[in-house]
Amino acid sequence: MNTTCVLRIALGALVWVSGPSLAADQLARLTIDVTVEGAKSWKRGEEFSNSTISEQYHLVTHVQAFGEPSNVNTGDPLFAQKQMAMAAQVQQQVRAAHGGAGNAVPQAPATQEEYVAQQTKLAEDMQKRQVACNGDMNCLVKLAQDYAMQSSMLGYPSADGASSMANIGEASDESEDYRYLDYSGYETCPGEVRIRINNTSEGALADVAGMIPFTQADTADYTGSEMDLMMQCLVSTLVYDLKDNKIYSDGFGHPGPRGSYRHWDRLHGETLNEGVEVPTNSFAWAWVAETLKVADASGSASTTLPIPEASEAPALDGSSISGSVNVSVNWRFEPL
Repeated sequence: MNTTCVLRIALGALVWVSGPSLAADQLARLTIDVTVEGAKSWKRGEEFSNSTISEQYHLVTHVQAFGEPSNVNTGDPLFAQKQMAMAAQVQQQVRAAHGGAGNAVPQAPATQEEYVAQQTKLAEDMQKRQVACNGDMNCLVKLAQDYAMQSSMLGYPSADGASSMANIGEASDESEDYRYLDYSGYETCPGEVRIRINNTSEGALADVAGMIPFTQADTADYTGSEMDLMMQCLVSTLVYDLKDNKIYSDGFGHPGPRGSYRHWDRLHGETLNEGVEVPTNSFAWAWVAETLKVADASGSASTTLPIPEASEAPALDGSSISGSVNVSVNWRFEPL
């Protein structure tokens, strides 16, 4: 689980507010179908390779909603920023109240460096006072209270975009609109995996004996292991917007398919390896995952992507790569 996901779950636990009750332990099914078709060419001097790309993915998993709808969308891509903005607003209110009572309020830092310097100085001052307490419990309790108060007085640097953060915070105020239902995977959920790969290449490579023709095929018709299906169940999480009928997620992945590698060239003959992990065009699935981060509950999308190496600077060995793939995705999120 990535850091953003951990932060989202942690913050969601702090701000979650429940609304009208729905039936407990609601189930939903998520189906994703992806097709990747295209071609790739590689050339270096007289050497060359022409490849065809054909990949199909069919994934089905089930998720479960525990509890009730919330008025906070923990799947919002700006969720963490909004919570930080709300914390900044609270801090501004504390500073204003403290100053209004006639207490000294330190000037807000203009830069991140000034903010760190203020925090460092405060920590050093507190360490000196801690030593001066000489273990006296009443002194240490008062010291902790003073530290909490003074720390809360240190404003965030305006250079970090205080005004824009405030605007985000205003937009994130909690409402009475209990529309967001959090779903997560669960062990032994019904799932399906079907990955078909048929990526082939043919060309010729230079050798002291002359140009050596070759063919290569990476193929798979993979239905997933027991571990694949279990992990697909456990890692699937999303937020369902009951009002707008949308889903929010960190994107979805797929297990690495296993299949066969077959290579033939005129010099060495044929090599066949069965039951090996078959490489896929991960850049195409990265687009799929990004597409599904915020999406209608059901829908479809397609695009044409260049082969990543084709858009990079020419290789030092003088080789060149060209080509593209057409990617299409269809998905359905169905509460059961």
